[in-house]
Amino acid sequence: MERKDVKLEDVSPMMREYLKTKSEYEGIILFYRLGDFYEMFFDDAITASHELELTLTGKQCGLKERVPMCGVPHHAVNIYLEKLIEKGYKVAICEQMEDPKTAKGIVKREVIQIVSAGTLTSTEIVNEKDFNYIASITDYNYLYILSYADLLSGKVYTTKVEKNKDKLISHIVNLNIKEVVVEDNFDVEQGITMCTLKRMLGDKYKRSVRSIVKAMTLNEENVRKLEEANKEAELRKARKEKQNRENKLRMKARYEARLAAAIEEEKKKLKNK
Repeated sequence: MERKDVKLEDVSPMMREYLKTKSEYEGIILFYRLGDFYEMFFDDAITASHELELTLTGKQCGLKERVPMCGVPHHAVNIYLEKLIEKGYKVAICEQMEDPKTAKGIVKREVIQIVSAGTLTSTEIVNEKDFNYIASITDYNYLYILSYADLLSGKVYTTKVEKNKDKLISHIVNLNIKEVVVEDNFDVEQGITMCTLKRMLGDKYKRSVRSIVKAMTLNEENVRKLEEANKEAELRKARKEKQNRENKLRMKARYEARLAAAIEEEKKKLKNK
């Protein structure tokens, strides 16, 4: 059963409220708070159950058929948010604004946040030492203004870019920008259409840039920079993991040495007695 075929007058009051809210967030997965869970319905449930490996069930809501449903526990929501954002999705968080125990009738709910790759601020997901940039591009016909911000640190930057699509993409790649906001008709003449940039929205860095490479004709220099950036990122990760392992081994060795020295000291004391 598809959501577009459902009439509001045919469903339960709760589902009616859900459908009204969902209609305002097309193209975004809606996490709808029901008790201790964020529930998803219809196409959102089918998508999330596949991407998050959740069990797809059904819910009675006044229709002849049960509508597709799946959910995630609210206390572990960041785990599932991170997975969806990494796969290129945006998520709208719809919270209960009243205590269900004291509310009269349907509990009031509101969308309090739309989570995307560039708007992540939870330190459980984003490394505080890394920048998580969201950017906007303004086309002044003779140049671009690229503005980008890290919401977690509050830092905002602006730079001018020559009116050249390859240089613009190079800046996006080099800054590791996670999300770009542009107007629908952005730079059609230069071949950088919204359709192309949408592949970046809410997606992981590597996947975003690979999509752009497939969708646009980039010069060899930009492609080379992209590959080098990806390799360097992997090397940094490997070095960090190696350093962590070595630090743990050194700490263990120091602890064992101190313990051995303490045991030896106790033995000497006992022998002297």
